[in-house]
Amino acid sequence: GIYCNWNLPGSALATSPSRRMMFMVMPDGTVNLFDSTANAFVSSRHDLGSLSGAYSALSDDVFLAGNHFFNIGMVNFQDIDLLGAPSSGATVVDGKGIITSAPTGERGGVIRPFSLAIDQLASGSPVRIAESATTAASLTTLPTTQVGQTILPFTRTLAPLSNGQSIVQLSTSGITKISRTFDAPVQPPTIGAITNAADFTSGVAPGGLISIWGSGLSASNTAASALPLPRGLGGVCVYVNAVPLPLLFVSPGQINAQLPFDAPPGARMTVSSLGGQSSAFDFSVQPTAPAIFRTGTGAPIIIRTVDGKLITDATPIHLNQILNIYMTGMGAVDLPVNAGDASPLNPLANTTTKPVITIGGATIFTLYSGLAPGLVNGVYQVNAQVPFHHIPTGRNIPFTITQGGASTTVKVRVEE
Repeated sequence: GIYCNWNLPGSALATSPSRRMMFMVMPDGTVNLFDSTANAFVSSRHDLGSLSGAYSALSDDVFLAGNHFFNIGMVNFQDIDLLGAPSSGATVVDGKGIITSAPTGERGGVIRPFSLAIDQLASGSPVRIAESATTAASLTTLPTTQVGQTILPFTRTLAPLSNGQSIVQLSTSGITKISRTFDAPVQPPTIGAITNAADFTSGVAPGGLISIWGSGLSASNTAASALPLPRGLGGVCVYVNAVPLPLLFVSPGQINAQLPFDAPPGARMTVSSLGGQSSAFDFSVQPTAPAIFRTGTGAPIIIRTVDGKLITDATPIHLNQILNIYMTGMGAVDLPVNAGDASPLNPLANTTTKPVITIGGATIFTLYSGLAPGLVNGVYQVNAQVPFHHIPTGRNIPFTITQGGASTTVKVRVEE
């Protein structure tokens, strides 16, 4: 046939689903087509400067290399947009083409369906994927025994499974499975309320941990596993005044996140997920909004240091004891810290507004008020000492922490 047997390393081959056509791509931009019925190369063109990325013989009439579609005459008749990213993998599932992109900079990849009809190729819309496909550059860093040939500029990172329900992808973090219905309509997220993450009351403050309540916020439950906290989790990002928040946990109905320490009094939040972006939700941020964390049973997390036990009716506060109280919403501290990081141990980060603590109206001693060392810096720790006299005793004694113009109260048992 017409093909000249040049020695061009990095070339790749793909056969069409019928096995009639064999598509050959070269990194210098040359594309060739072999027809098994003619037993010869029947087309060859060199119209592009170079080629890399995904390649596939999608049908006997449509072929893909990079982001370019070629017809049977090897003419580049259309390109596909993957939000400005290069392609990484392409395949055919049930007569429909599917293509993925590699990540670019800080942006993850996309997966996009398309029709195999020449006049409707780019009809599908791109969908963000949590685990981006690998690139040719990243493949070259792996041993060849892990992913096959890794010196090529071309990549094949998609493989449909025979069950017809899933597509396997070679991603930046290993092997991932994508549902065949990845492009099915998904409910966009809706924000219904924002509270602090300690006692779920409405007051929130800069640097504090918050809970976002709504519907369609995430496709599944996902929790962060390490510090610093990620800005994206389970395909979800949360923005306050266009600044992404560190995320602790995402689920369909609740997201736990941390506000930045420079959050303004008037704030606007949006949630972005695989289902789309929520409408903007306006809310207020107070300078301080102290709130004590609760256990699963609703008990405030106040711990007596003498034995490490939680304060309950069975293990009450005694006079002259030291207490550790875990809180959020206590606002600014005297050290520069980044939201989502672990709190410093030495030196400690003290709150700039000192709290006043009372038991039954009687003031007790505040020993420390600041970020809880080693924990995410939206968690604050207050250490206090109960005097040995003039403190009321009994059940359901009000335990109040006041900071600035805000306060929180829980009921405790106090014994001599």
